[in-house]
Amino acid sequence: HILGDYSGGVGLAMSQSLITTAVLIYPGNYRITLENAFPVNDEWYHVAFVMGEEVFSIYINGSKKEEVATENIGNSLASFKIAGRGDLELLTGDLDEVGIWTRNLSATEVSQLYNNGSGVTYPPADIGPTVTLNSPVNAYNTTIPEIIFNCTASDDFGITNVSLLINNTIEQTNTSGINGTEYSFTHTLATGVGHYNWSCIAYDSINQSTTASVRTFTYVNDLAVSLTSPVAGYNSTSKSITFNGTASDDTAIINVSLYIDGVLNQTNSSGLNATDYLFTNLSDGSHNWTYRACDVVSCLSATTRLLTVNTTPDIQFVSPTYANATNSTSSYVPVNVTVTIPNPVS
Repeated sequence: HILGDYSGGVGLAMSQSLITTAVLIYPGNYRITLENAFPVNDEWYHVAFVMGEEVFSIYINGSKKEEVATENIGNSLASFKIAGRGDLELLTGDLDEVGIWTRNLSATEVSQLYNNGSGVTYPPADIGPTVTLNSPVNAYNTTIPEIIFNCTASDDFGITNVSLLINNTIEQTNTSGINGTEYSFTHTLATGVGHYNWSCIAYDSINQSTTASVRTFTYVNDLAVSLTSPVAGYNSTSKSITFNGTASDDTAIINVSLYIDGVLNQTNSSGLNATDYLFTNLSDGSHNWTYRACDVVSCLSATTRLLTVNTTPDIQFVSPTYANATNSTSSYVPVNVTVTIPNPVS
């Protein structure tokens, strides 16, 4: 048998004697006999079976030799065999490049497969690249936003590019195309503290891709800001107030800003880490204030404090009651004054 699906009288088989070739169609032992189908020994022949909705056709070397109604084709639960019928009637000869399609082929397609005797070479089955995540480890925890990710990619067809994915988004791509080597990506998190996942995706030279199983990591920012003075509920008779607070971070402070009544008042961009930041000047009245510190990733505000500014009233003589150089025997001297309070505080 050249090939077949034959068990208990079902399926399809093709057997060959020295002169005739029989296509056996089961059930019913239906037989198609092809005379002198393979006239020369030690020659390659191209054979194709095409089962359409109505007609089952047999092609040899690109030409249709016979056909039969498809309704004569049976169904089989047996395994399909190549070069034999089970363990019996094994083929004495060679088979090469057996193809099975899940649809019926046209006569033109069969002719193309025959290719004037040259056939069509099937490419070997291939899988995508192999991608291995090296570091950081799974469930990694860090307080530093800059992380070095490392993975290895290899492929039998060669690597075209390797990309770093953070939360399923490509962040960086390396197109050096070096096969079987490590790829390192230095990435700074720009979306703040939280939980992340990462992986690497690699493409080979025939555009197959593989994405490694994701790993997780957690970034915790150590940015901190605190208020030192004035204390909460502070009362001042001076407009000049020194605000003092401290900002610190695991990496670097970008700036610290003073907010008064929810409005940005001043910003210090010296970027000094773990140090005091001083601001002055405030108008009369009741106010709230806080500090807001920023690092390369995010910003953080301290708890708001309240204070009151009530400066000393301005007193001026407007006009005296008596004329200049007046003599008086009274025990008091009447005078007129004007008192100006810039921002009365109730």
